[in-house]
Amino acid sequence: MPSDDDRSATIPEDNRSVPPAHDRSTAPSDDNRSDYDEPHPDNRSGDDPPSEDDRNVTFDDDDDDVTVDYNDPIDDRNTEVTGALEGTDATGSTESVEPTGTQTAEMPPGQLRREFIKLSDTLGYVEPVLESRTRSGTQHGTTFVQAHRRLKEHEDRMDPLVIAPNEWATEYEQAFPGLFHYCMTQYPMTKGLKLFGDEGVQAVRKEVQQLHDVNALQPLHPKDLSVKQRSRVLEYLMFLKQKRTGLIKGRGCADGRPQRLWTSKEDSRSPTAHLESVIFTAVIEAFERRYVITLDIPGAFLQTLQDDEVHVRLRGQMAILLVEICRSKYARFLTYDRGKPVIYAKLNKALYGTLRAAILFWEKLSAAITSWGFDINPYDSCVANKMIKGSQCTIVWHVDDLKISHVDPQVLEKIVQTIEKEFGTGSELGYPLTVNRGKIHDYLGMVLDYSNPGKVIIDMKQYIKNTLDSLPPDMSGTAKTPATPNLFKIPPSSNKLDQSVADFFHTYVAKLLFLCMRGRPDIQTAISFLCTRVSAPTEDDFNKLWRVLQYLRGTIDIVLTLEATDLQIFKWWIDGSYSVHHDMRGHTGLSGTMGKGSFSSMSNKQRINTKSSTECEVVGVDDGMGRILWSRYFMNAQGYTPKESIIYQDNQSAILLENNGMASSSKRTKHINVRYFFITDRIKAREVKVEYCPTTEMIADFFTKPLQGRLFYKFRAVVMNLPDEPDM
Repeated sequence: MPSDDDRSATIPEDNRSVPPAHDRSTAPSDDNRSDYDEPHPDNRSGDDPPSEDDRNVTFDDDDDDVTVDYNDPIDDRNTEVTGALEGTDATGSTESVEPTGTQTAEMPPGQLRREFIKLSDTLGYVEPVLESRTRSGTQHGTTFVQAHRRLKEHEDRMDPLVIAPNEWATEYEQAFPGLFHYCMTQYPMTKGLKLFGDEGVQAVRKEVQQLHDVNALQPLHPKDLSVKQRSRVLEYLMFLKQKRTGLIKGRGCADGRPQRLWTSKEDSRSPTAHLESVIFTAVIEAFERRYVITLDIPGAFLQTLQDDEVHVRLRGQMAILLVEICRSKYARFLTYDRGKPVIYAKLNKALYGTLRAAILFWEKLSAAITSWGFDINPYDSCVANKMIKGSQCTIVWHVDDLKISHVDPQVLEKIVQTIEKEFGTGSELGYPLTVNRGKIHDYLGMVLDYSNPGKVIIDMKQYIKNTLDSLPPDMSGTAKTPATPNLFKIPPSSNKLDQSVADFFHTYVAKLLFLCMRGRPDIQTAISFLCTRVSAPTEDDFNKLWRVLQYLRGTIDIVLTLEATDLQIFKWWIDGSYSVHHDMRGHTGLSGTMGKGSFSSMSNKQRINTKSSTECEVVGVDDGMGRILWSRYFMNAQGYTPKESIIYQDNQSAILLENNGMASSSKRTKHINVRYFFITDRIKAREVKVEYCPTTEMIADFFTKPLQGRLFYKFRAVVMNLPDEPDM
């Protein structure tokens, strides 16, 4: 009987959905393949939003937020869609990814999106503005090519100005219902108005009405602007979206890209809570049996005063609607540019898309929180605490998404009422807060489940399901581990991937990077290596990515469970694998806990070459010291004075060097840069101590090597806090 790794290995040649440039006639197995830290980085600072011709805007159904992709523009006749996903380069730094697909008989989602654009453009219809996130593109009885052919047959009798989307795109919707919704219901204003008619006008009116209601715009005549001011005028863009309910919604944003020429990075920063802060506070909440509330502040930026001079230009229907809404205020400022109505205005409020909008709202929110008696943690500017009725109340926020906790639910309700008065129904905007109470909270792309006393579960099952559903159908099968023993090996004979397949590879590595840093650290070692390969991936790298996806398919129900036994004792396991990469660099692994489950983990390629395993171990400790000390300082600022921070290692020589510094060095170690003895100073300051751990108990091995069999399951159970698993 075939093993789990070999099942579904053979892929019919006539059913390939992944680019043919990559030969995948058989799924990778342990014998024939080698293996492999939405911005969910939510960057709402508005960096580089697009102009109406350089557009790639997405709207999220769950929270109705608009996300602007600031990468390369989509040309009116361009057949490629760009979408920024966070990835990493060979050194582990983040960079933008531009996923695309390729054309086959049954195509992956990336190609389907491009074909939608080509078809709509060819037939004279609207060009959709597409999501950067790919959803399921699997077939439902009709192939893409069949749907494409049928639509072309009806080309002559279609009127692009009056026909409804469900009429001209029925074939596509039937073939790919999920993909159709996400790809075909988002439009720039001009084309959206042609498609949606009066409903579109009303959606735009609602957005423009909101700008007027909060006095966001101070109209002026362009002649009153200096040459410099006119050169810095920003376009105000409007986009229309059809929701699943059929409702047409408008979303506006300013094109703030030109502001980068005169705005410093410091002035345009967007403070958000560190991921570690979110997880650490969640562990504290579970340990102390706190009640938790999460909430969203509506129209956050429109509640914030603009502190510098910013001018915008509203064109076409938006200008007309402003005059209709308040003729006395706007009519005399209505001008025409090449026959099109235009209104210039100075911003009174921070608009989404302007570079300083996020920092201005953070300043307003943090000022309000401190005025309520909260103290901001000096190690995270988006975490604040206050003692209320003898117990700590904590607020964590990520732009306008807040997580609030206290042992008394009545205290939480009073805080929510206070926020409601200032930022909800009591605000100038008048919209109510979106509040979630209970044991389960969807927060920043993670489901935080406090149902079990003393524990918090970080559930990413739906995220994994969505990722797997978006794969081509032939990328099937399961695997018992995320990587084979050959993870770090790079066969020189392996062919490089074509650009379209390489983009596909980069996109999914980025998706899994987001996953492994939150709820699935068991794939972190494999993803860490794959992140070093995104710049020039090969077929072997693709097989390693496929292996990780197969492993996730077989373990989709596994969740990370964290529980603390003592909030004042940290334990860290650090290991270094000597010279495991193709360039002879080592690999650092780290796992930290305050009880059960890995609260903090790291799997990184080392930045320098080392000359011995001892040196590699010392470099590994140095790699992890920033995280170790930050965790200690953060928890101390939260009111939990650390008793101990213990670092466990399995190399006695490295422990001697770290404890004694240069006094224990020899000819083989004198060349080690003195910065790696920073640990010695921290030991003398009694901030950390280093202890020996047998190799068989070195949990950090899980993050430095592609473990297999019994050892893999043993350490996975410790890292994920799973029940003891049987020997395999």
